[in-house]
Amino acid sequence: MQSNTSKEDKHVDDALDTLIQQIQQIRTSINALMVKLETEYTTLTWLNVLDNFALISSNINSLTRMIKNPKMPLLKNYAIVPLLLSPDVDQELQNLTEGRVPMFTHEVAPNYLRTKPFPEVEDKLSALQAKAANTSHEKQITTLNKLLNNVYEAVKTRKESAENDFGQKSLMQPTSSPNDTAVLVSAIMCGKGLKSHSQAASGMSSGVHQPLQDQRIMPPTPQAMVGSETNKASSTVRTTIKAAASSHPYNR
Repeated sequence: MQSNTSKEDKHVDDALDTLIQQIQQIRTSINALMVKLETEYTTLTWLNVLDNFALISSNINSLTRMIKNPKMPLLKNYAIVPLLLSPDVDQELQNLTEGRVPMFTHEVAPNYLRTKPFPEVEDKLSALQAKAANTSHEKQITTLNKLLNNVYEAVKTRKESAENDFGQKSLMQPTSSPNDTAVLVSAIMCGKGLKSHSQAASGMSSGVHQPLQDQRIMPPTPQAMVGSETNKASSTVRTTIKAAASSHPYNR
């Protein structure tokens, strides 16, 4: 029985040492932030303050996980009983609390060993709890339910409208062909299916002639038109001279 008790006490002591170390880390983080706020307030940025707050929050979360760990003994089942109350200065206690508690007297012990709030605080808390229990929240609940119903109806209507639009779009005949689109894109981007200039030139040199209707008749040049008019004029003059000579009266 004594061995089990000693083992349990050792387990409690180890758990307390672990908690004290974690609490020391929290204290160190808080002290570092306070020093920065007092000495570096001119150069301290909001991002640095947020980093310090994040470190403190991380340490507190670690302490909470330690307390909720199943291997941690239930410390609430243990009571702290002062062994000695003295008005004299206790050097060990002063060093342990860094000068905050120099002595453990009848006035200090109730404040540090209290497991409940002060009577005044406890009375105020009880009054607030009674007021909250007697207050009716039916009106607030009805208003909240009405707002939630309105939001639900709006979301439901929007959902049905979207589903109807999607159904109508799915019933419409397609106005484009993916294959034709792919052919056009490949022709524009890569030149697929198009003849190059060298292929067209080789086709013309291989004896392929254009049809007759494609051949255009070139109009006569101005020099050719002037020459034809001159020939016509000379022939007309010669004809007139011959006719006049044959009709002369002295040639009989």
